[in-house]
Amino acid sequence: MFATILVEQGVPLAKISGLLGHSSVNTTFEYYCDVMDEKEKIIAFMNDAFIPEGREGTG
Repeated sequence: MFATILVEQGVPLAKISGLLGHSSVNTTFEYYCDVMDEKEKIIAFMNDAFIPEGREGTG
């Protein structure tokens, strides 16, 4: 979850890789590329699923 949050916040993958202790950025990429590719879909789903009724478009 730590790395996922960092990816979502735009932290460079090389930095995340170092923080996780991975020997290669490729290792980090293999685990988190799906998170990076799906970020927009996840955000849209969360907004659609969890915005309280009557609050759409307020911000």
